[in-house]
Amino acid sequence: MKIITSKTYAIEHGQMDQLETLYGKVPSGTCAGCTRCCSESVNMSYVEFLNVHNHFVGDGSLMKHPDFVNRLIRYYLLELVQPMKCPFLNENNLCDVYAFRPLPCRIFGNTTKAAYESNYKGIRIQNMEVARQLLHESDLKMPKSVLHKEIGFCEDYVVNERLDSASVQKMYDQLVNMDGGLVFKGLLKPTQFNQNLVGWFIEALLDEIDPKVLSRVMLSELRLEALKAANLG
Repeated sequence: MKIITSKTYAIEHGQMDQLETLYGKVPSGTCAGCTRCCSESVNMSYVEFLNVHNHFVGDGSLMKHPDFVNRLIRYYLLELVQPMKCPFLNENNLCDVYAFRPLPCRIFGNTTKAAYESNYKGIRIQNMEVARQLLHESDLKMPKSVLHKEIGFCEDYVVNERLDSASVQKMYDQLVNMDGGLVFKGLLKPTQFNQNLVGWFIEALLDEIDPKVLSRVMLSELRLEALKAANLG
């Protein structure tokens, strides 16, 4: 990935500023801090990933954050095997990137129940598709605890107004348009739209590591080995 080049483009063309303006449209509220919502690797735009990476890593290396790297790799290897907390949730049960978290994290608790259900319907469909592919390609079954995992609608978040489905969709459309600019410049492939938080950071990490030590193929094989062990258990 061309992270530094992409970040420079996003900053110089005002995309980071647009992102902050977009985030400012999300109603503020009071969170109980239960971290129930921090239980998945949320999908996010590439511009959002660049924003998180810029604040969390800067122009440095992810290897300067060994505790996070350990959580990141562990999550990636075991996410198909067991329900897990987001790797950005640290040992103190606090989010390492809370101040610059992506839109899905910001709107959780801020939407109407109808908007929440509509969003989760899409997540269920996505999970079923992943399960079908694993069964078809590798003859492996995703554990039911992972396949049917669901974060319930948050009743504890206190907010004066909630976003409806149309408002949420408008925000996501703006993110797609921002990513479109990066595709136009050849900094993002159309097939990379809307990847998940862990996936983006795994790609960034692998760009820093000698492929003889750790490669995409190696990690993919280890993910399948973990799922095979779960199927035998």
